[in-house]
Formats: sequence, structure tokens, C-alpha cells
Amino acid sequence: MPISTSATNLIEVFFSYAHEDEELKNELVKHLSILKRQSIITAWHDRE
Repeated sequence: MPISTSATNLIEVFFSYAHEDEELKNELVKHLSILKRQSIITAWHDRE
């Protein structure tokens, strides 16, 4: 069951990482994608 949240309850996630660890960052983004689809989080990093 999806969790409903309002725009004011979104958790903003910023990925801070060394560029040589970009593959690890990409894995983390994949794992968190369900929370993004459910509008629980917004996420961004320096390449966006």
C-alpha cells in the first residue's frame, strides 16, 4: 500500500560522493527509487 505524503513532508536527499565511487552512488539511487516513486523522498546529486 503506498504511503501518501504531502509536498511539505518530502525528505530531500543529497548524495555527496567522490566521483570514483559513482557506481556505488548509482546502486544507492536504485535502492532508494521505491521511496522516490512513493513520493516519500526527493533525491539529487551533483550530476543532475
